[in-house]
Amino acid sequence: MILKVTNSDQFALLLDSLAADVLDAGYHLQLRTGLAAAAREYHHELDEHRAFWHLTFNAQTAAVMAHLCRAYDQNANSLSLLNLIDTIRDNIHLFGAPAGSRVPPVINPSSSRPDTASLLQDRLSVSPQDPLVSRLVSLRSNIFAHRNAINVVEPLGLATRFALTFDELEQLWRRGLSILNRYSQLFRHNSWASSLIGQDDYKHLLESLRRDLRRRHPEHTDDPGGAPPSSPST
Repeated sequence: MILKVTNSDQFALLLDSLAADVLDAGYHLQLRTGLAAAAREYHHELDEHRAFWHLTFNAQTAAVMAHLCRAYDQNANSLSLLNLIDTIRDNIHLFGAPAGSRVPPVINPSSSRPDTASLLQDRLSVSPQDPLVSRLVSLRSNIFAHRNAINVVEPLGLATRFALTFDELEQLWRRGLSILNRYSQLFRHNSWASSLIGQDDYKHLLESLRRDLRRRHPEHTDDPGGAPPSSPST
């Protein structure tokens, strides 16, 4: 669906708000991935507070899914990648207008014109025609945003049938960020970074837990062969 915008400031608000979802998905995904990688080295420390870390892993997974489901929403009224692309395509004549021409104040007149073929390709990549998006939308409709009651009482196995690995979730995140950066560059000549300052602060926390554990249990020795706290897969 084409979103209603009457000036370039409104378009920028839509772009920034959608980017917030995609960026937050990436931040939580990177934190969850980093914690999972560190869990083997710090398994003694995490075992000391297993319930907390179990909930933390689950919360990070839920946050990733919530933000990605919103960014890839297919609802006609939602602020999503699909609807943003349709909005850009409908206003493509407002990008990169010839010098001296009169341009309605919907899109910044100094912006560059999007490529029609790229718009079509991007649209396909954020629609259910793409296998990863199709599974994400199915998870949203049956597991995350809405719980399918039949799936609860009958062994339909929808969570398994539509499951996405964390590598696949990363593909969706990076795809969304690439699309947003492409049109942000055309619109106002800037883009967003994929990393967050301080995103590895969890390492300092784990080191603090290690020092505390060693203080309380001097006999403790590092054992890199342990396993991370259990956390359900997506």
